[in-house]
Amino acid sequence: MTELHWTEVDHVTTIWTDAPPPLRAGLVFRTGRIDETLATAGYTHLIEHLAFSALGDPVPPHNGQVGGAATVFFTMGQSEDVASFFAGICDALTSLPKDRLEGEKRVLAAENAARPHSFRSNLLMWRYGTTGYGQLGLIELGIPKATSEQLQEYAAQQFTKENAILWLSGTPPT
Repeated sequence: MTELHWTEVDHVTTIWTDAPPPLRAGLVFRTGRIDETLATAGYTHLIEHLAFSALGDPVPPHNGQVGGAATVFFTMGQSEDVASFFAGICDALTSLPKDRLEGEKRVLAAENAARPHSFRSNLLMWRYGTTGYGQLGLIELGIPKATSEQLQEYAAQQFTKENAILWLSGTPPT
């Protein structure tokens, strides 16, 4: 059985285990679509895109995902690259790039238009209405009118050290 180690990195709860390289890591925030309202639907997704856009073109592999209850930023590589990636994401979350807002809105509008409507999404909306898990059945209605100030305020509330956990497949980098 794999032994899990618990520690803190920059005041963020961190779980790691010993696994062979490369180092794989994810920074998970307990915020997602279920935390949004109709007016803020899509804010988390837009913030995730803006955080990545602030990095320029980081060397892959890296990605992000917004789910119902969590937002994850993940990467793999050398220890220094992983540390640099997460430092860049955290810096971006505290100061979202305003100049990329309209471009990322267009990207997400295209993603929303291409997203197939599923029976599962309908069931979630019928069960929960337009709140909580019901949001997973709706398009991200808050994106078109979102302002930089609203997004930064939302990010400051949701993307906090207290609302995060870091997982690693090896010893935490310095």
